[in-house]
Amino acid sequence: MLLLPSAGLLHSCNYTPKIRTELTADDIVLLNEIGETIIPATEGVPGAKAAGIGSYMLLMVQDCYRPEKQKLFLKGLNRLDTICGNRFNSSFLELNSSQKFEALELLKAESTEQRA
Repeated sequence: MLLLPSAGLLHSCNYTPKIRTELTADDIVLLNEIGETIIPATEGVPGAKAAGIGSYMLLMVQDCYRPEKQKLFLKGLNRLDTICGNRFNSSFLELNSSQKFEALELLKAESTEQRA
């Protein structure tokens, strides 16, 4: 006899994107992973995560960005999370390296289209 999961169980596996209203220290892990995807560690050379890029981004956004730019930054993080949910049914942190890169490329393409 073949057992299949119930619809309720399948539904519970769906990822719900996080909607941020502010950037907090909890986001450092995500920011580190975004940075590491862009500037990965290579043999003998540390990447963005080792440089503490997440803490640096948090500091810069909170202390140096004007409120409207902070909102734009949060909008981008929220959009990235939505892209990951729609495309991979996971958060950015749960994706493999190629999926992370793809998600960032999709975000970049959307951003470029909106500016055109």
